[in-house]
Amino acid sequence: LKGETERKVFGAGESYDVPGNSSFEIEVSDEPYHYICHFG
Repeated sequence: LKGETERKVFGAGESYDVPGNSSFEIEVSDEPYHYICHFG
C-alpha cells in the first residue's frame, strides 16, 4: 500500500484487502500471474 515500506509476499490462493481510496503496486516473479480484483 502507498506509504508502506515493507514488502508483503502472497502465495497461490491467498488474498488480501485494500482500503478504499488507496493504491498499491504488484511485483511479479518470473512465473505467470493472474490478478483478480473484486469491489464491494
